[in-house]
Amino acid sequence: MADWGMLAQENLGAAGELLRSGRFRSSVSRAYYAAFSAAALELEAVRTTFPRDWDGPAHASVPKLIERRLTHLPASRRHDAKRSMRLLYNARLGADYMPWQHFERKDASEALKHATLVFRRLEVKL
Repeated sequence: MADWGMLAQENLGAAGELLRSGRFRSSVSRAYYAAFSAAALELEAVRTTFPRDWDGPAHASVPKLIERRLTHLPASRRHDAKRSMRLLYNARLGADYMPWQHFERKDASEALKHATLVFRRLEVKL
């Protein structure tokens, strides 16, 4: 049975594979979902209440939840994770819902860098 940690790892790996194969749009999308899953794992660990009938947080709420619920982490780590989550979320919206938006290797590479930073700042194993 999958859990948030497994989804985080799987999607981080997929983002890297998609980047290497030149599928930049899909890599950006998977990088976001890897970071989202890592955040959901940590939020679940501190018994965060998610929206009714949801098994995870609302996507747009993740940065605020990181700030408010992961107080065991230093403020600088939370700040970095929130910033990266915001950047990844906006990139993911473009990747998934704006077919006219163009993605290049540097975009996917940057998204993967931010996803990895979220893992590190939230202390999720890579």
